[in-house]
Amino acid sequence: MLALEDRRICQILEGPAHAVDFLYVSIKQDERHFRVTELARHRIFHTSFERWGMVRRPMIDMVTLAFRE
Repeated sequence: MLALEDRRICQILEGPAHAVDFLYVSIKQDERHFRVTELARHRIFHTSFERWGMVRRPMIDMVTLAFRE
């Protein structure tokens, strides 16, 4: 999931831990990205964003879904 707001980008990675770790390292090493910061990491039991598709949504939608219990 990727959310954009002005010049800020927030991305949530879901999937097997090894796949998420590999992708995160790749993102951090990519010189096109700067100030990459991991905000949280936790195990999930179901995905939250598999049905989002490629649509533009407000960042608050992402935050609301990401931190629900």
